[in-house]
Amino acid sequence: MSDPCKRRTFEVALVYEINRAPKADILKLFFERFGIPPDEIIESTHGPFGAVSFFTRYPSRALRFHRELKVLKLKNIQVKYKTLFDRNWKTKWKEEFRPFALTPSLDVIPLWLRKKDQKNGTLKGLKGQPIYLDSTSAFGTGLHATTKSMANLIERSRGKFNTFLDVGTGTGLLSIVAIKNNAKEATAIDIDPEAVKTARSNFKANECCGVKIRRSDAHSFKKARSFDLVAANLISQDLVKLKKKLISLVNRGKYLAVSGIALSHLAWFKEHFHDPSLHCLKISKGDGWAALLYKKNR
Repeated sequence: MSDPCKRRTFEVALVYEINRAPKADILKLFFERFGIPPDEIIESTHGPFGAVSFFTRYPSRALRFHRELKVLKLKNIQVKYKTLFDRNWKTKWKEEFRPFALTPSLDVIPLWLRKKDQKNGTLKGLKGQPIYLDSTSAFGTGLHATTKSMANLIERSRGKFNTFLDVGTGTGLLSIVAIKNNAKEATAIDIDPEAVKTARSNFKANECCGVKIRRSDAHSFKKARSFDLVAANLISQDLVKLKKKLISLVNRGKYLAVSGIALSHLAWFKEHFHDPSLHCLKISKGDGWAALLYKKNR
């Protein structure tokens, strides 16, 4: 059996001097352009330098994006490719992933700080209900604007849904948010086996017994039922491709929340996602991204 500490994660990063380069949101668009889901894009700072990165278990994928980005010859930007063994990967997350307020009533706290939180009651002044999250193997910490917006749309819908579907669950965070906002049942799907494993662990850590998780993508997901609230945090193009499938998963008179839409793509998205069965209730904008909440006609 292979040593789990020798498993590798590959990082592709755009590194820049903070006072000379474009805003990080612009650099994130380069990754989105090449098909990286926004919730897999990580922003970090190290003194005068900033970095926008994405991580993958697959070296061929990382090398391809590394080469494609280098061809662009971005001014004042370094394109870096790095291999992280699991031991280093976990250390990197513990250094960079800090507790934060996700919504007005929910805080995200790294799982490795749970004992400290339970002993002291709060961490760094946070006062919301805690969600303990391990993101050492999958992605989706809630730090990205797309995830925060989606979490807030779910909280805004509290009391209006009993069943929830999380498309592309990652760490399982949005399913936990739904359960914390009184969903009786939640179903989470993701194509990545590592994400499924991590999400299952996070559900257990947060005592979310009402969540079922399956390894599946949205295209092949076979519905046995429809849901009161469907959440899909994907890139704009994938949301448009999945429009009919996503709508079919929503109960009549209930809700569909979508996120991962760059503001520069918002007009295009609204035009191509338009459907007579949907009424847009809310557009949430922040940090260069948008999330939309729809209601399905009765």
